[in-house]
Amino acid sequence: MKTNKRNFAADVLYGEKFKHSKSIFSNKYNQLCNNDKLISEEFFTDRGNKVEAFYEYDLLSVRKVNVHQNGSNSSADKDKIIGFEIKINDTNKKFSVYYCAYDTFKGDKLYISENNHSIYGKLTVFDEKNRRIKLL
Repeated sequence: MKTNKRNFAADVLYGEKFKHSKSIFSNKYNQLCNNDKLISEEFFTDRGNKVEAFYEYDLLSVRKVNVHQNGSNSSADKDKIIGFEIKINDTNKKFSVYYCAYDTFKGDKLYISENNHSIYGKLTVFDEKNRRIKLL
């Protein structure tokens, strides 16, 4: 999506993509302007898990990180754990974020990412030197 000064990205890392539409909007009475609308239609039963990222193209890069449960070679379901990486483009700073919305009742509670991070708990964040900087 582009504005007159900046380019923005609206990514959906886990879940259905956005639908983009144009509409008319008015901040003040009878002063109409064009408006971009992003519509998210995600259907779920009982619970859902979705990651949406809004960022400026030139500043950040965001990508999905695959995670699997310890003892399994297949990727974990998104309702078990999600992982993504945020990189600040003009520096070497990079953060890997892993979020487990619900408790794990079946199998090992330890998860391993494609970056070889060991993940345990609700929220785990690693920095560019693979130091764990946040754990909940």
